[in-house]
Amino acid sequence: MARIRETDVSGAHLPSDIQIELPRRARGLSWGAIIAIAIVAAALAAFAYNRGLFA
Repeated sequence: MARIRETDVSGAHLPSDIQIELPRRARGLSWGAIIAIAIVAAALAAFAYNRGLFA
């Protein structure tokens, strides 16, 4: 992974003891993915109901 070096306005590098941590992504499913799964499940259930598969 590349090292990030910050510079000040004049272009000089800041001291190397300053470390920048990248934001960490959250693990798991996002709300959009959960809603998409629910829509697909509802569509599949509606299709099966219309075909008479629950009878």
